[in-house]
Amino acid sequence: MIYITENGVSEKMMCTELCDDWRTLYYKAYINEMLKAIRDGVNVKGYTAWSLLDKFEWDEGYSERFGLYYVDFRNKNKPRYPKASVQFYKHIIKSNGFPNQREVENWKRKATETCSTSNQLLAADPLTIHMEMVTEVVVPTVCTLCILISAVFLMFLLRKRN
Repeated sequence: MIYITENGVSEKMMCTELCDDWRTLYYKAYINEMLKAIRDGVNVKGYTAWSLLDKFEWDEGYSERFGLYYVDFRNKNKPRYPKASVQFYKHIIKSNGFPNQREVENWKRKATETCSTSNQLLAADPLTIHMEMVTEVVVPTVCTLCILISAVFLMFLLRKRN
C-alpha cells in the first residue's frame, strides 16, 4: 500500500501571489499521473497535499512557501488567505479525482476570481517581509547556535588540558 503524505511545490520570493496557477497545474498533473498508476494496478490508498499553511521550513526559514493558504507572518495575528490552489484542491477531494475537463476549467476560473480579490489585501514588498523574518528569527537562532557550539568547544579544550 502507498500513502502519499507530503506532495507539493514551493514558491520562492512570490510571497504575495495568491493566484498560484502554476501550483494548480502541478497538482493537476501529479494527481492525474497518480490516478493513471492506480488504473494500472498500483495500490495507492491516500494522498495529501503539502502543506495546508505556509510555515517555517527548517532549511529555508520563511523564504519558501508550500502552503495552500498564505500566512501573513508580518501581522502578529498571522491572518491566513486562501490561494487559488486551495479551491482547486478542495474540489479534487470532494469529487475524488477529476470529473470532466469542463468542470475542472470552471474550478480554475472560480479559484482565480477568488484569489484576485484576496490579492488586494497583500500589497507588501516580499523582500521587506523576508528581511523582517531574518532579523526576528534567523539571526537570533544563528547567534544562539554559535554560542552553544563555542561553549561545547571550550569545554572540550578545558577537559583536554586537565
